Amino acid sequence: MKSLYRKLQTALLCLGTAALAQGCGMELTKDDPGKPGSHPNAITLVRKYQRVQRYTCEGALRSDMTESVASPEQWVTITPDGGRQATTVDVRNRQNGDTITWWMDNVTFLVKYHTTEGGLKVERGLNIVDYSFGTSQGPENGTVSFDITYREDNLEGISTYRDPCPTPSATP
Repeated sequence: MKSLYRKLQTALLCLGTAALAQGCGMELTKDDPGKPGSHPNAITLVRKYQRVQRYTCEGALRSDMTESVASPEQWVTITPDGGRQATTVDVRNRQNGDTITWWMDNVTFLVKYHTTEGGLKVERGLNIVDYSFGTSQGPENGTVSFDITYREDNLEGISTYRDPCPTPSATP
């Protein structure tokens, strides 16, 4: 029952984020980048821009500008060997020293191109990431690598947002 709850929790968190459009929990291939034949996980991170018009609650235009509407991030998953449940997690990017501050299920977390809480900041090109999991069957240590491509896309059309008008409060 606990496993079903964790899977439902993971699915809801993924669905509740902008990551849905990019996929949720891309399964990573574990590797040792120092060994011949090793291939890094290819990840393309895309920042999306679009013209956005913002209106006051009365309908007056208050801004009309190009804004970032989608962050460059990707959900990824490292599954402990044998499908074991990780109870402790340490994930560290060798390129910049960043670590994850939260994770879910069998180690699903965000890979991000920008610095922010929660995800693992990555750089363009090769990123070598060391991980250590604690499980009920003992520790697991390993390495995954990412080959990060970053790009920016401009979306067609205009998004519009209108500020909500205050709801009149009932007076006695």
